[in-house]
Amino acid sequence: MSLRTFPLVCVLGFLLGSASQASAQNINATQELLKVDAAFARATSERGLEGWMSYLSDTAVISQPASMEPVSGIEKIRDRFAPLFAIRGFAITWKPRRAHVFASGNTGYTSGTYKWDTPDPDCQCTNSETGNYVTIWRRMNASQWKVTAFIPLGDYGIKCGCSRDFGLPITRLPEK
Repeated sequence: MSLRTFPLVCVLGFLLGSASQASAQNINATQELLKVDAAFARATSERGLEGWMSYLSDTAVISQPASMEPVSGIEKIRDRFAPLFAIRGFAITWKPRRAHVFASGNTGYTSGTYKWDTPDPDCQCTNSETGNYVTIWRRMNASQWKVTAFIPLGDYGIKCGCSRDFGLPITRLPEK
């Protein structure tokens, strides 16, 4: 190797080493984010509304079915979802399948499948929604990720014959 090419080889070696280190850090962050989303699901299952809220950022946005506006801000989200979590038998479960952390290391997303069960005592049935979801995450500090957006991409069909947006009147579906 000549003296003229030696600096170039050194710089290329450094860049390749840095890239593989950054890649390894990204893989670790991606695995970490999958674990965080799984912990979020467990916290919601075990602690209900408080488990759900504990993972949301103050400025989080929760998307809803196309017929409803997204809810943004921690207090508005609490107000909107508290009546749902108060229903006996209400459950949101999900399983993260994929994650990606962007090069900055501070933003990422998870995606997977979910099931949302809402018993309706007036109809004596349970509306079940299933589908895929995307959650956008922001690293708040070295050890904490928070949800900035939750987007369910589900089958919003009514499964039990009636539907209600809590706080609004029941809408019964026509008989088939």
